[in-house]
Amino acid sequence: PPEPGFTAADHPIRLAGLAGRVTVVVPGDDRRTLVQRLAADRDWTPLVARFVALNGGEHRTFLPGERVFLDVT
Repeated sequence: PPEPGFTAADHPIRLAGLAGRVTVVVPGDDRRTLVQRLAADRDWTPLVARFVALNGGEHRTFLPGERVFLDVT
């Protein structure tokens, strides 16, 4: 589409007004390593579902160089 949105596959959506942390995917990262990096001071297990929901869903493949987000502060 001319202007990507929620229907565009693997397109990052900016979430205005939602505080959190952003990181860049590096080779070898998986959900666990990404969540641990974004919320190092918290248990990663309960945050995985929220991370998945905010970053493209259950079947999303994370590629090196992509930015991912978790709404923790």
